[in-house]
Amino acid sequence: TYTSLDEAVKVSEEGVVTIPEEYVGVAKVKVTASIPVVTATGTDTPAEGETVIESRTVKITIEPRRVVSFSLKAEKGKKVTVKWKKANKVNGFQIFYKCNGKKKSVTLNKGSATPLKLTGLKQGKSCEVRIRSYAKINGTTIWSGWSNQKSVKVKK
Repeated sequence: TYTSLDEAVKVSEEGVVTIPEEYVGVAKVKVTASIPVVTATGTDTPAEGETVIESRTVKITIEPRRVVSFSLKAEKGKKVTVKWKKANKVNGFQIFYKCNGKKKSVTLNKGSATPLKLTGLKQGKSCEVRIRSYAKINGTTIWSGWSNQKSVKVKK
């Protein structure tokens, strides 16, 4: 038998798990099986032909939606602006960038899209950026996968 330990997650008799589209977190499904004893060995094992009931809990981690669309714009004054769209069920974003040969990341604790200005960059150099979102569920941070990387050349 299959039992969901989370009321938002449904499990059929066949074990097919249905998770709502907006769900983010760790879903737990309890699997219980009756296993016939084929060979009995030792004094603590059931006799042949008896049935043993075993249960296991399976954890399924559902990540927040990955940032699929964002834009980079090189601006005057050696700046780059990063923009992305708001995501549901997200507590914030992490922006990783590599400019001037240095790798840096910024974590924003906002679930909404916020333009971010990268400053102090070197003219003519390429700046590469990628973004991921995160959600905090019961004190645990669950990260999405990284977006595709984009790059732009820094203006004067």
